[in-house]
Amino acid sequence: MSAYYELINDIDAWNTSDWNGGSGFDPIGDYYDQFKGGLEGNGYDIIGLKIKRSSESYVGIFGYMAEGTFIANLSMVWSDVTGDSYTGSLVGYCHGLVNNTEVEGNLTGGSTSGGMVGRLYGGRMNNCSYKGNVTGTTYSGGLVGSLWDGAVVNYSVTNCSLD
Repeated sequence: MSAYYELINDIDAWNTSDWNGGSGFDPIGDYYDQFKGGLEGNGYDIIGLKIKRSSESYVGIFGYMAEGTFIANLSMVWSDVTGDSYTGSLVGYCHGLVNNTEVEGNLTGGSTSGGMVGRLYGGRMNNCSYKGNVTGTTYSGGLVGSLWDGAVVNYSVTNCSLD
């Protein structure tokens, strides 16, 4: 949970829809066991990631990122993520830095859900973009569902449908 990772290839994640009895990818970190490391994407893609956890909170590739963490230089394409509260395609709840990152796909969540990040709390997002559909309840948005004491700088949201 506190290691640093670096992609050296694209990741073909289409088969994740069959993982964990059909729930898909298991998010890294949660409220009690937070991710405390980093991910350098080196411009590579994660392709076709599936998460189907409609009754779970803190859903995304990273469910919960602690202070001092980072994700940089990464793209997600054709993602399909479903969760409850604090759901984002990339991060459910983020205290860290998300830099030079793009997400394209569909997201369905409960309260505090966003296309890329569900809740950004004291963290920062730089040069990020989201393209796709977001369905959520209160505090839901195209890029970020809820921003508290953080910053979003140089962003774009294109062709985004909010339900």
